[in-house]
Amino acid sequence: MDKNLINKHLYKQLVKSATNKPELQQLAELTLELDETSEVTVDDIRFGQGELYFHHKDYETAIFKWEKVTGEKVPWAQKNIADAYDAQGLIKEAKKMYQSIKSTDEMLKTEVYLQLFSIHMEEEKLDDAAKIIKEAVELNPDYPNVTEIARAFFEQYRDYSSAIELAVNEAIRTESMQWFDKVSDYVKQDLTTTTSPAYFMNLLTKLAALDQRKYEQLVTIFWSSYQGEELYFDWLVEFNDSFAKYEERSEKNWPLLSKKYEETYFELISGTYFIREIESIIPVHMRNWFELSKKANDLLSTTAILAWNELFPGQLEEAIMYQAKEKMESLPVQSDSLESSLMLFQEISNWAQKHELEVGQRLRWLMQQLLDFDKKHVLIAGASVGAKKSFLDDVVGETNIPEQHSSFIFLKDGDEEIIEIDEEKDKIDEEVSETEEVFTMESEDNHEAFSMLEVKWPSTFLSESELVLIDTPVASRNEENNQQWLPYLPVADCFVFVLNGNHPFTDHEREFLLKLKSQFPEMPLHFIFNKMDGIYSEFEEERILTETKSRVKYYFPNAQLHSFTPQTDTRNVADFFLTITDVELLEKQRNEKILYFIRETIKYLFEQRTEMEKEHLHSVTWNEEMVEKLKAAVHQLNDLEKEESALIKDSYQNIRKEMKEDIEKAIPEIIRECSSYIKEDSDFKALQGQLNEEINHKIQTYLDRTIMPKFANAFQKWLETSNVAFIRSQSYLKEMADGFNKLYQHERFKMDGDFRILDDWHRDVERMSAGVAIEPINIFNGMSPSQLVLKSSGKLFGALPNKSMLYKMYMKFFSSEDFSPIARHISTQFLMQFELFERGLQRDVQMFFKHPFNVLNGAVKDAESEIESNNEAIGTLKSAPEVYRDPLTLFQVRIRQYEWMTSDKRALEMRA
Repeated sequence: MDKNLINKHLYKQLVKSATNKPELQQLAELTLELDETSEVTVDDIRFGQGELYFHHKDYETAIFKWEKVTGEKVPWAQKNIADAYDAQGLIKEAKKMYQSIKSTDEMLKTEVYLQLFSIHMEEEKLDDAAKIIKEAVELNPDYPNVTEIARAFFEQYRDYSSAIELAVNEAIRTESMQWFDKVSDYVKQDLTTTTSPAYFMNLLTKLAALDQRKYEQLVTIFWSSYQGEELYFDWLVEFNDSFAKYEERSEKNWPLLSKKYEETYFELISGTYFIREIESIIPVHMRNWFELSKKANDLLSTTAILAWNELFPGQLEEAIMYQAKEKMESLPVQSDSLESSLMLFQEISNWAQKHELEVGQRLRWLMQQLLDFDKKHVLIAGASVGAKKSFLDDVVGETNIPEQHSSFIFLKDGDEEIIEIDEEKDKIDEEVSETEEVFTMESEDNHEAFSMLEVKWPSTFLSESELVLIDTPVASRNEENNQQWLPYLPVADCFVFVLNGNHPFTDHEREFLLKLKSQFPEMPLHFIFNKMDGIYSEFEEERILTETKSRVKYYFPNAQLHSFTPQTDTRNVADFFLTITDVELLEKQRNEKILYFIRETIKYLFEQRTEMEKEHLHSVTWNEEMVEKLKAAVHQLNDLEKEESALIKDSYQNIRKEMKEDIEKAIPEIIRECSSYIKEDSDFKALQGQLNEEINHKIQTYLDRTIMPKFANAFQKWLETSNVAFIRSQSYLKEMADGFNKLYQHERFKMDGDFRILDDWHRDVERMSAGVAIEPINIFNGMSPSQLVLKSSGKLFGALPNKSMLYKMYMKFFSSEDFSPIARHISTQFLMQFELFERGLQRDVQMFFKHPFNVLNGAVKDAESEIESNNEAIGTLKSAPEVYRDPLTLFQVRIRQYEWMTSDKRALEMRA
């Protein structure tokens, strides 16, 4: 029935296939045969007729027939009418009809949704299409192909959030692996990384109940996709909470998940994250890891719990701690963790470099020594200076190492060479070829600070026995001196203490060794009894040796004591060293030593962090002092510049003013003197021109031969005075620069004045001293009454025979006229270039001081920048101490874990 309605084949139930009558004719005849007893109704016949007309593409008649249908088939008739409109391309009418259908029939509603979906797709209304297909899926997900149509649509138009939602819902609803696989595909394409992990927990819970293998695979895929993304920690929280509820997690093998838990654990404690970010995740993470690893007897998860609890006690449940400790006693020691330890050291080094810290070169070098498994390290110590020195000289050969020294010396066979292993870098003193010279220099420099040396020396004993002997400073009563070298003691494979046969195992030696064993309980301790050249008889020596062995055994039961006879016992010493160094356990012991030095590295980095803050504070204080001093120096330099500028300018002005005074005083007299050229019989018509020519000649001669020579010498003296002033200023600048260079402890300040200014002044003075040509003057060209009369007198009275009146007029003019304006005019012309030169003097003096000012101001700017950057660094260190503290603390967790993994004393440690 449903299928016939959908395919419009309901009419087939009303017609007979055995007859030859057309189906429409049969339905028409059936209408005439209807009576009250008929099972078929008029609505059935009209519905079937509509179907037939539809199949014959007579859509209008089909619509007409369906419009006449009444009763329960009306919704289906409406749907068919909409189909007919759609078939005719009448989309608007079809959509309106579909949307008008009211029915509770899920199949009909689903068909309507699918038809509307098809129309929306045709109209390219994707949002409407998405909405309608979601409604279809929600209404009737079991309807044939509806979920596949939805999935294909979402994927085609990249609506992956809807596609993921569909796949998750269908996987949970149908429990079909096909849908779980589809979710897996989306995860692999990284399409789920922005979706909250909580959304997928029901899906995973469902899959866990259906197929454990697929569950583990899908979880691993999800895990990898979220890793490194913003929601990574959300995933860890949500999944761990979900997995903690999975009761069967400890009863099955989880190879993929176990590996993922391990990788994530080490990632979380790698120093990338702060403790506050992971402390809420780690407890449940480790609990789940421990539970799923129970069947596999995993050492990593067990030691991770024990190590974390030691550094963060109280965060893990007591029950888990008890189980981990109990399990630890039955797990084997891991003997191949050396690679992990070295990787940890490299991670710490990389982290330190990234955070502007430096793993000490000395620690790096010690790590390299520990990796040389071909050489056994025997540390030689003693409280008796002579006993230790004579023993080493006998077995190694005389190395010229003094009895008293403050160095930790690695004695190796090889061509003579000395290398100092500095804290920051390797320092090789190539100029020192003799060992004795190194220690002579150390003594001369009063070098009391601890140092570490690698001394290579041709030695048959060291070569044949494959040993490296470590010579230490003498065991001192001063605890502070001992603590300079004792932290490096674990680099040795065993510790040999040399006793003076004349005074063996003194109270001081015993106390020193007891403290050492309490600090390094795992370090093998043995003794050399150096007989030396004593005054005792052979019997007395034997008695003392026996008593010494007894006392040594009482305090150090595992210690061996070798009696050494100088100059005769080298071979026996080699055998003794061979017996006290366990070659089979060497790699395991070296790994423990590497972990010790990694711990020392972290301690060193913590100290560096503290020192870094101190250095920043010191830098701020120092630079603030420098800013004050530099600004004071700038003020002083300003005063010096003003002082020198005023001195140079004033002395120059005095010369110029004197020139002006001389010119303005001499010119009127020169003009009046020219009256002697006027005679009563002079040709007064040409007299004015002759007089002007003579006056101009005399003035120019005066300027060139009197003024210029006189003041050329004055300017030369001025240049010499200026040079002395600049030299004096340069001396002051050098003194200032030397003072600052001493404060800065390097040649930071070079404050040279610009003496090229003097060269420019010399050229300018020479040019001005060469002479100045002035414009000719006309003394009769003024506006005074006398000048006006005389200007035209030659034309008016020049032809008269009696010229005495003109003569008297000219003489009166020269004697009474004020020629000072002319003199000022001439001096102004003459001194113009001197005044221009004067205007530039202040600027030139500033040029002399420009570079020193730039140096000082640049230093001020640099110091202020240093203050700002150091204050920012201090602020960061104080506001976010976890930037350094947390990673170093987490590195300690890993060290402790590796120690748990490799230690033979785990049961003791757990009970301690």
